[in-house]
Amino acid sequence: MKKVFILSILSFVIAGCLSCVYSYANDTSLINEMDEDNLYTKGKIDNVKEVQYVGNGYLVTCQDQNGVDQTLFTYDFSDFRSVNIYNDSDGFDPFSRMGSMDEIIWADGKYIARSDVYDNIGKSGRVLEDYSYLYILDDQFNLTDKIKFDHYIREISYIDGCCYVCVNNESYLQSNKWGYKSGDIVNKVLMSDDLINWEMCDDLENVPINNGKNSIVLNDDKIFMFKDRKQAEQILYEEVAISHSNNPYSDTSAQRILNKAGEYFYIVDNNGEGIWMSCDGIYFTKCFLNSDSWKNGCGVIYSSDNRFYVEKEDLNSYMTEETVYVNFNGCFLGFSTPPVIENGRTLVPMRFLFEQMGADVEWEPETSTASARIGDTEIKFSIDSADVTVNGEPVKVDVPARLIDGKTMVPLRFLSEELGYTVTWDEKTRTAVVEQRNFNEY
Repeated sequence: MKKVFILSILSFVIAGCLSCVYSYANDTSLINEMDEDNLYTKGKIDNVKEVQYVGNGYLVTCQDQNGVDQTLFTYDFSDFRSVNIYNDSDGFDPFSRMGSMDEIIWADGKYIARSDVYDNIGKSGRVLEDYSYLYILDDQFNLTDKIKFDHYIREISYIDGCCYVCVNNESYLQSNKWGYKSGDIVNKVLMSDDLINWEMCDDLENVPINNGKNSIVLNDDKIFMFKDRKQAEQILYEEVAISHSNNPYSDTSAQRILNKAGEYFYIVDNNGEGIWMSCDGIYFTKCFLNSDSWKNGCGVIYSSDNRFYVEKEDLNSYMTEETVYVNFNGCFLGFSTPPVIENGRTLVPMRFLFEQMGADVEWEPETSTASARIGDTEIKFSIDSADVTVNGEPVKVDVPARLIDGKTMVPLRFLSEELGYTVTWDEKTRTAVVEQRNFNEY
């Protein structure tokens, strides 16, 4: 499994045409420039302007023979039907930009939708209203109801029969109340089973998101699993960093830090160093590119702004699909190089695991030997050698330490148990659970 793929893009305009230079894991064939307008529909429709994934299918905006925009709905890019998407032209001031259905999500027999024009607080321009609507559309995209909220709806999601809404007034304050204080900012998450009765989620700052496999949520600049409608285990990352933009007018500040494009989670690095992508929310792969907004298309993940796309089949070759997880003292460990199983034994990256244990680690590159010490216990081991010493006493291990993707991978159970931890295996979730041993039990 390749740990990191690199995509760097140098874009410039020559004679009105976009030219790009790509580097992607030293394999330029993986990156494709969208020099045609039908790439995300596999040639089924010409003059494509936009594709929006709505959970149970895709909305495709294109132009007809007369140059008029039309919207088509498709489940799988084989059959298309024309639809008219509701637009709320009466709900706002005539000069407002609100009312368009910019984000639409399938919600078990209906759609929920919102306008996203004020997502970028620094570039929102004139904000005329401190309210917004959550729109309820039927399966033909006709309006069935709209629910008014105080403040701007900045995020929505729908998970396991529950709708989540995050409202925020910062764009309105920035546009209308110069010199406002941090205490004036309202940011709250509400949830509802029936879209009538709403309950405050006091422990959430953002809505949880789901990719069809896992649900995760960003809270207090940390990422957590989200289970049974509650924030669950924190995910500790070896390399993934949560970073905010210091410039409120930058393009990246418009993006939520934690996002979803189809079946992929991605985290925007607001320091301008690319994005992190993941299939499960635990193991992320770093992408270096000049776009922070990915979208889900027909067999591709694409950026319409920069007009390039990656085939999902190629992208998945760099993702971690079926793997092993480690839960350490109640937190999942997001290793940069995921664990592997060799002869029934789980090998994990040495340094990040030992950091969580509070062990002192030393590495001798000349002999490829490492040592770890916690309290009175010291373990020494070498790459590809089954001979280990524990406090100077020789011990044989079933599987030796390995060097994988530049990381020293060590046998999890042996080292954990020798350093005072218990390890249990959950076959259903393929998770090794590591907990500090309670010596009072012995």
